Amino acid sequence: MGKTNIRYLIRISLLLILLISLNPIAGQERGVILGVGMSNFTGSEPGEQYRSVPGISLGAYLTTPITKKTSLKFTVLVMNKGALISSVGDLYLHNVLIYAGSPIHLTSKLLDLGSFVIDGELGMMPSLLILGINDLGLMENIHRWDIGLLAGISINHSAARLCLQVDQGLRKLLPGEAIDNRNRTYTAIFALPIKWSKE
Repeated sequence: MGKTNIRYLIRISLLLILLISLNPIAGQERGVILGVGMSNFTGSEPGEQYRSVPGISLGAYLTTPITKKTSLKFTVLVMNKGALISSVGDLYLHNVLIYAGSPIHLTSKLLDLGSFVIDGELGMMPSLLILGINDLGLMENIHRWDIGLLAGISINHSAARLCLQVDQGLRKLLPGEAIDNRNRTYTAIFALPIKWSKE
């Protein structure tokens, strides 16, 4: 991991601390998240096959209400994506991409069940590559940043949130026109709101 990547990681860590420590305005909610999911590469390359790999997400979020039914959510997180790629028989190359991301999306209340509320989510996922590595070593030719379309549905309780999301990358992973691989990730996110003290 180079000095530039370490600086990115430090900045993300500082943003996480800032999100958790900011004083609230009326109706805001903040919290921490832990996500587990599966990621793969979309697109095709002649002679290659792809398999999904597991990944995790760690971060914090801040939600600000816009209307009675809609809110704007800002998240800062670190996540890993990737895929198993096979080009010769059953031999697969494990590719791992670690990103720092800052998803921004709108949430809208779909159904109010009293103790539980179901929301729909739609937004964008800009992310910056911290490290790319596979079984052969560092991956030097991966684009440094990506942006994806994010959609999901969440089940909300006063004590916790569970969100199911899909993130489809819109930018090709590699420069040039020959290979059209892009990230796609399915994630289940557990979110724990943090209550501000009322003084």
